[in-house]
Amino acid sequence: MAPNSDSFFRLRGNIYLAQNSYDLAIADFDDAIERAPDESYNHAALAKAHLQKGDLDQANQHFTEAIRLEPDQADHYFWRGRTQLEQQQYDAAIADLSQAIANTDWHEGEAGEKYFWRANAHRQNGSVDKAIADYSTAINYESKSAEYYFLRGMLYRQLGDLDRALEDLKKAIDLDGQASHQFRGRARVYEDLGDLDKASADYTRAIASSLQDGTLYHSRGKVRLKKGEENQAKVDFDHARVLGFPFPRGASK
Repeated sequence: MAPNSDSFFRLRGNIYLAQNSYDLAIADFDDAIERAPDESYNHAALAKAHLQKGDLDQANQHFTEAIRLEPDQADHYFWRGRTQLEQQQYDAAIADLSQAIANTDWHEGEAGEKYFWRANAHRQNGSVDKAIADYSTAINYESKSAEYYFLRGMLYRQLGDLDRALEDLKKAIDLDGQASHQFRGRARVYEDLGDLDKASADYTRAIASSLQDGTLYHSRGKVRLKKGEENQAKVDFDHARVLGFPFPRGASK
């Protein structure tokens, strides 16, 4: 690889990007574009650096240029769709992610990821049924992803389908039993079902993975209060307050 080629600067830029050295990465990707302005991957690399840095408008602009140069490349649509999701431009994100799906030569991991991100866009856009359908397709491609099951499970809970919600959340925990938010999610389903003992136990597991989260102590305190465990509830509420949980003025719990 020639030391002054666009490939050299793109490769070094990717190394800087992996180290979170965004400005150095951007400088190298700019140099790559100067040497090969019609290479779409140079623009895509620059766009990803801006995306990771949080410069969403710049990222969108450079992904758009990458698409102009290579309109059949699925990854360019995929990453612009993810950028638009961050910008809360949900319809545009869904359109780009759909185009990424249409343009993809399928490999299982790639397929699952693209459906997963379109599901996220549908969820943020309020299209629960479409989101569930895309999470289900993602699971068909990647059945070992805990987050896919977790997010689908929380949507089932939103629809009131508590049995399916519980099944998905159990599966998520089986796949990754260390994530606090998964135990929190299942605890809420147990609360909905009226199984306060299991809800309390899951909040305790969630706390073990996230000791500084005051909302977890508050949630467990509410469950303990419903169970008549007033002293233990008070301990949880006090702990939540110490951790900064925003109780209403004058409220004791």
